[in-house]
This record gives sequence, C-alpha cells and structure tokens, in this order.
Amino acid sequence: VVLADQNDGHYIRFHTQCAVIANNFILTPQHVRMNQFAERLLGGSLNALVKEAPYVRYIYVRRNDNVLDDANTCAREVCRKNAGLRQKLLFSDAPPSLRLVYAVSLDRGGVREPLARIYEITGTTPTLQCSIALGSLGFPGDAGAYYVCPTDPNKQISKAPAP
Repeated sequence: VVLADQNDGHYIRFHTQCAVIANNFILTPQHVRMNQFAERLLGGSLNALVKEAPYVRYIYVRRNDNVLDDANTCAREVCRKNAGLRQKLLFSDAPPSLRLVYAVSLDRGGVREPLARIYEITGTTPTLQCSIALGSLGFPGDAGAYYVCPTDPNKQISKAPAP
C-alpha cells in the first residue's frame, strides 16, 4: 500500500501493482473519508503514520507548492503546503526506518531542490502479507476498504477498519 496525495493515487495505481489509500476517483462518502485520512497522514509524523496505518509500505511525497513559480521560496523555508511528512521527507534526512527508493530534484536558480521522493518503510513497522483495496467487490452494500491476503486462504477478504 502506498501513502500518497490523492492527486497522485490514480497514476500510482495505474502504473504499478500497488494499492493506494486515496485517489481522485471519488464516488462515495468513504472515498472522501479516505482522501481526508491520507491528507491527515501526509500532514502528520512518521510515528503517527505507522500507528494509524501499519499496512502502508511505501510513502510517495511530492512538493505541494508551485515549483514553477520563480518567486516561490517554499523550498528554502518550511511552508504550510509542504508541512508534515512532505517537509520531513523532502527537506531533511529520512529516519533509518525508511529506505529511499527514488528521488527527483530540479534546478532553480542554480540551487538543487527536491521535487519528489519515494520511500519504503523498512524499520520496526510490521510487515503485512495483506494489501488494502478500496472499492466494491460487486456485492450490494460492500463498498469499502478490504484487506486482501492472497497468502492466507482463510483470510482472502476481510473488512478493513475505518480510519
């Protein structure tokens, strides 16, 4: 499962085999809640993420400010748009419980600035054999989030806790 901004969720889901917590495909009130949940996690701390969403294995953080605006000084100071995990994982050294998978940066005025990074949670967080999937399984009234555990035939599908 990847924690990412809802604007990135669809692209991550389309181009990878990873589930996401949030995306812009909003059909139900639960999708709205999951988008709010993802935004709260991105605005919080790594400890809060591990506690509230232990199933997350990857974190994708991307600058939330306008990097094309030459007058933008967000990268040189903590700005509200990049608060929480974005600020910590883009502008600081990551804690040892995270492994940097990939980073993209840009050059603005001769200064190299981070644009986006992908981290894998490798530290003390539990490794789950399950992934979480949003949506419907095709049964009436089943819209929601489900843990899918292909390695455990006794737990193929179980309802995920509400955030």
